[in-house]
Parts: sequence; structure tokens; C-alpha cells
Amino acid sequence: MMIGDEDILAPAETTSSACTCCSLFSIFSPLVSGASGPHVSASSSSPLSKLISLEIIGIEDRECVPERWLRNLTSLKNLSLSRCRRLRCIPLSPSPSVQHLTTLDFLEIVRCNELDLWKEDESFSQWKSLRSLRTLRISECDRLIKLPQGIGNLTSLSKLVIGNCRNLASLPVGMCRLTTLDCLEIMCCNELDLWKEDESFSQWKSLRSLRTLRISECDRLIKLPEGIGNLTSLSELVIEYCPNLASLPEGMCRLTSLETLRIYNCSSVLRQRCEKERGEDWSKIAHIPNINFSDIW
Repeated sequence: MMIGDEDILAPAETTSSACTCCSLFSIFSPLVSGASGPHVSASSSSPLSKLISLEIIGIEDRECVPERWLRNLTSLKNLSLSRCRRLRCIPLSPSPSVQHLTTLDFLEIVRCNELDLWKEDESFSQWKSLRSLRTLRISECDRLIKLPQGIGNLTSLSKLVIGNCRNLASLPVGMCRLTTLDCLEIMCCNELDLWKEDESFSQWKSLRSLRTLRISECDRLIKLPEGIGNLTSLSELVIEYCPNLASLPEGMCRLTSLETLRIYNCSSVLRQRCEKERGEDWSKIAHIPNINFSDIW
């Protein structure tokens, strides 16, 4: 099911078998127009209880997703919010509505420029109900300065993708509780400096399941964090378009499971330091079977 501004204005066609007897108009139009609630029963037998995927696109007159939009979604596995320009908050804290999102497997938040997940998570309890969430994608959210500490409550999370959040400056300590995280991708986050937030070398210590780490187009990245050596399951490390990355940390020596290292379009200084048997950093990566460098601009 997909919800957009056009769904507010007129009834939609009957949806797929996941919601066979309801139109978007009958479910959502009263909510947007300010009525007290939707034209559906609050019981678990509601057609909404069978809905698997929901997209909310281009809703521009809402600062917060109403909790009643998420009510009874007891089978929901995929939730996507995109181009909701005024959206400032998402009701993900435990509540009578959101506690039913326990089956949510995939959450995507794209181009919600006013959304600041950190400010709405001051109690660190945010996201606690999303115990089945395995994939989280956040991109093009300009007000996002920090990820919320409550992200550590996502105990089933296996993939985290953060892209084009140009003001994101740090990752939360709560990430160390993501013991099931298998893949982490960070792209186009120009204010993020992973080295500065890892001065104790303890960050990422519990990410013992992480196998793939990709860092791309992070201009402020001067050094990789020393704590990267704690990623004992890491098998693939990709670093791309980080022009100020000038060296590799000593912790690289401890990455005994690392099979592939790809460094593309970073500094010439880094390439010289990683030159086989001659560079200052070669001894840190000599144990890695597959090492690829490329400077194609």
C-alpha cells in the first residue's frame, strides 16, 4: 500500500490481497483531514492487520506521523517514508499503537529534511518495540546530526545504511549493542569523523557479527578508528572517495578474518603508504588475501 498526497484527495482503487476490502481513502482520508480516527475497526481482524508493506510518500502537511496511522499493523514487515518535507518525528517509542510493529523487518527513511531522530530520543527508549527490524536505511535527512542512542535497542538489526546525511557528525555509543549487525554502509556524510569519536578505542567493540563495512565520500575522514581492530568477523572493507584519509590504523593487523580490502579514489599518500613491501602501512594489511587499489576520477 502506498500513501501520497493524491490519496488524500480522492478514493483509491482497491488494494492488493493484503488489504482486499479497503480503499486508501476510507482508511487515511479522515486522518489527514483531522477527523477523530479511521473508518476501520480497532480489532486484530481489521484488514490493516494483514498489511505487509506500507509506503508514505510526499505528505507535506504533517510534522509527525499520527500514531493512529500505524495502529493495527500487526503483520507489517516493510515501512518506507519518503519526501515528507515537514516531518519532524516518527512515533516509534513504545505506545498502544507502535507496540504492534513487532513484525517490522525493513524501515526506510528518505528525504525527510526536518527529521531529527536524536532530539526525539532523549530517553533512549526509542525503537524499543522494533525487535524484529533487520534492515534500516536512512538517507538525505539534512537535520540529522546524530543517530539516536536508542538504535542500540534494535537487537535483530543486520544491515544499517546511512547515506547523504550531510550534517551527521557522530555515531551513537548505543551502536555497540548491535551485536547482530552484519553490514554497515556509510556514504556521503561529509561531517562524520570516525576517528574523533573513537578516542578510547572501545567503539564498535561489540560488533562481533559485522562482516561488511563500506565507507564512501566522507570528506572529514582523516583516519579510520583504531577500534576497527575489534571487528573480528569483518571479511570485506571498502573505502571510496575519502580524499583526506592518509593512513590506516594499527588495529588493521587484528582483522584476521578480513579477506578483501578495496580502497578506491582516496589520497595518493595513502596509496604510497600501502605500497607492497615498501609502504609504512603495508605490514598492517599484508595478511589480507585480496587487496585492490584504484584511482579513477
